[in-house]
Amino acid sequence: MPRGEKDAKPAKAKVEAELAAVRKLLTSEASRRRQLEKRLTEAQEQQTATAEVLQTRTRELTEALEQQTATSEILRVISSSPTNLRPVLETIAENAARVCGATDGVVHLVEGGELPLVAHYDANAWTEVRQHIPWLLAEQSRIRREGWFN
Repeated sequence: MPRGEKDAKPAKAKVEAELAAVRKLLTSEASRRRQLEKRLTEAQEQQTATAEVLQTRTRELTEALEQQTATSEILRVISSSPTNLRPVLETIAENAARVCGATDGVVHLVEGGELPLVAHYDANAWTEVRQHIPWLLAEQSRIRREGWFN
């Protein structure tokens, strides 16, 4: 066997061994990259979920604070005018509108078969008109059927 062929076999084996090592390294690097990408995706999903929970909790806390503020204001008006019902009902109408995000609010009382308007907040023209028009309870209404009025 010529000397060149004899030297070529160990060199070829060495190159093949190095090539196999490089392939193995590339495979492990690709696997590592896929694992890192998976972990990054999971972390991003968790961050999104956490942000959504935070938004929900913030909204719930804001609503609870608005309700507590409205209740506090109503109680303050009750304590400052215990014999005068009108400012209490107007405060209830105002706070109910604010808590519900409405532009106006009204309070009706049941008196006999009618529903007179007794308080309103941010009255528009229709509210002013209906303040002077008696609302009648329908005969089939639950309030009438169960006798919730005098």
